[in-house]
Amino acid sequence: MKRNRLWIFGLSALLVGVASTAWGAFDSPDGEPPFGIDFEDGRSGQQFEGVVTMIFRGYNDLDLSAAGFDAVARLRKGGELHTFYAKYDCATLDPCALCTGGRLDVSQIAPIQLCLQDEIEPEVVSDFGLGGADVRLKNMSSFVSEIDPDDVSVRTVAADIDVTAK
Repeated sequence: MKRNRLWIFGLSALLVGVASTAWGAFDSPDGEPPFGIDFEDGRSGQQFEGVVTMIFRGYNDLDLSAAGFDAVARLRKGGELHTFYAKYDCATLDPCALCTGGRLDVSQIAPIQLCLQDEIEPEVVSDFGLGGADVRLKNMSSFVSEIDPDDVSVRTVAADIDVTAK
């Protein structure tokens, strides 16, 4: 029994090490923010800050793919705070053309960021009363990513974000 526990612990440590290596780019991407899309500096408009969390469902660590994602973004401007939700499922709709063969390549950070931006833009404009504003993700930092220890088919990614509405 003790030998079996040691073997399971060793296998778990090996799998975590392999997963950490494969996702090292997501845990601490190289270079300066933003990671993925890059909008020009000095963009004028209203500034919002917040955090985004994405849950990749049906995640496969071998090919870095998922069946889709659920996302929650919280944005603040002054004392005003709003939460925005988005759901993306390759099996039903693919409005951003992110899926191939019913799977989403989660290493494609920039297209996923742009899609999330497009998915929440109408709600951001409405909730903050921005009229016909153009909402753009300006910066992404403090990027972290982990596999759910209780369900390896779920990967959670979170980051601080800055948004500009013009």
